[in-house]
Amino acid sequence: PKKIRSQPTWIIMRLPIILIQLLAIHQSSGQLNEDDRVDEYHARNHHWPPLPSDYTPQNAGWRSIFERRFQQTAQLNDIGAKYNAYMSTVHSALLAPNFTEFGWGLARAPSDLVEALLTDLKRGLASDSTPEEYHEWPVDHEYPEELPLMVSIGGLDRRAMRELKPIHEAWSGVELIANNA
Repeated sequence: PKKIRSQPTWIIMRLPIILIQLLAIHQSSGQLNEDDRVDEYHARNHHWPPLPSDYTPQNAGWRSIFERRFQQTAQLNDIGAKYNAYMSTVHSALLAPNFTEFGWGLARAPSDLVEALLTDLKRGLASDSTPEEYHEWPVDHEYPEELPLMVSIGGLDRRAMRELKPIHEAWSGVELIANNA
């Protein structure tokens, strides 16, 4: 009679081969070593620091704001905070589209909506039961000790979404689908 191996035995016997195959796949997955990465960076015509023509929009005021932000970011000591700051600043200064000559456009919200929001905010701040936002990270320069207060605005979030949607649609030229506020 033919002997049939149990499934666990087969897996244990094949495990070294499977691990070697996975390692080979990982090594051949197209990852570049640092020298190759830098060569590819230059081959794609990337450069640092950014040129004046790299900023979006290309005007002196915008460039000045973000050149200062890049200088501030370079001074950070915490490597994680520095990475996060560079990612955010590169995105804002060089990558994200701006929809007006001043970056993001400004519009007035309906005054009765603003008044209702302001009333709820003042009532919430005057209340003794306004909770602080909860956090689980250590307090440092990136995460300050004093956190925002969470003020309940009741159903005003839905009202704001409903009343502001046409303003956003007119500005963007796109019909929007309400999601959350």
